[in-house]
Amino acid sequence: MSHYLHNFAEARKVVLPCLYLPPGMSQAAKPRKKKADDGESFAHKLSRSMMRVNPHLLPSVERAVDKACRNLKMSRSHVHAFVTPELEGISAVCYNSCDKPVIVFGPQIIELMSEDELCFVAGHELGHFLLPEAHLHDDDSSEGRIYSRAAELSMDRIGTVACGDPKAACNASMKLMCGLREPHLRTDVAAFLADARESFDGDFHRHEERSTHPPAQIRLWSIVQFSLSDAYLSTQGKTGGTPVGQINLTIGKKMSEHVDGLALKESAESVLMAKAWLYCLCLSHGHDPDLQILNEVGPAVETERLRKAWDSLGGFKDDQLKEHAHKRMTKAAETAFQRAPNLTRQFFTFVSEQSHFAAVRHLISL
Repeated sequence: MSHYLHNFAEARKVVLPCLYLPPGMSQAAKPRKKKADDGESFAHKLSRSMMRVNPHLLPSVERAVDKACRNLKMSRSHVHAFVTPELEGISAVCYNSCDKPVIVFGPQIIELMSEDELCFVAGHELGHFLLPEAHLHDDDSSEGRIYSRAAELSMDRIGTVACGDPKAACNASMKLMCGLREPHLRTDVAAFLADARESFDGDFHRHEERSTHPPAQIRLWSIVQFSLSDAYLSTQGKTGGTPVGQINLTIGKKMSEHVDGLALKESAESVLMAKAWLYCLCLSHGHDPDLQILNEVGPAVETERLRKAWDSLGGFKDDQLKEHAHKRMTKAAETAFQRAPNLTRQFFTFVSEQSHFAAVRHLISL
């Protein structure tokens, strides 16, 4: 565990069961070894231009933040919170570059939410600090956006634990979607989900795949699913519930059907092609790689794909064969790094550490 997270060890125990990862993908990122900035100094700087949340000036906001801290097993003194009109729209943000979390709320989100709903928002933002392994820190690739959407679902779970009320979490999600509150909005979760079922009728929309956040309807549905899990019920001192792993599979299926499917396919396809040409590169150097080892990391490549790639090089011999296999492997790896940087990096790191690929190791330092 990174040293800055030692101060939040109890909170980490609470939030780790909330982690949701995209299906077929491993942990996104290891927690950073250090934070670049000192949280106290950064908060002091912000206090010159923003209003600090405290019980004297902003009592309702303070109660929301304090409740989130208590339910997440965090010391309130380790969390800095501010309000500023400079934050546009209905939004809040947590600055993660410091060794302590710094949350900033915009006034619109405070006006919109009840205390418990604002507590959900605070918990969501604190989750970004507490669970760095949920983030790939790369929203430019298809894979990065898949991880980003999954991270938002994890943060919603943490927000639900923070407020201790799935209904309040759902209400907050509905308010964020429409920008209205009572009496204009009737926070009827069942009616909202019924409408969502009609909206998500199996159609795939490419523009949603380009977003770093899941559709609001899926986010709210995912909160409801998580509230039925053993992971959530245990935070409330209760037993039973559906295993969270089973719920993750259900959510992963829906995300794949409606948002992530094409991006998941493209990411996997790019890594499979890199594997196929690495296989050919090995054969061109007189080494037949073990298929089981080749599939130890990442999507499993099938023998037919490997055979087709090798057959396409049938017109080359000796040095020409090695040269063309190397060129195609390098090109495929470059494409894979663009589309699925995390998965590709994991695969080639694994390969570079295996003596099984020693014959071509000098050619795959990408």
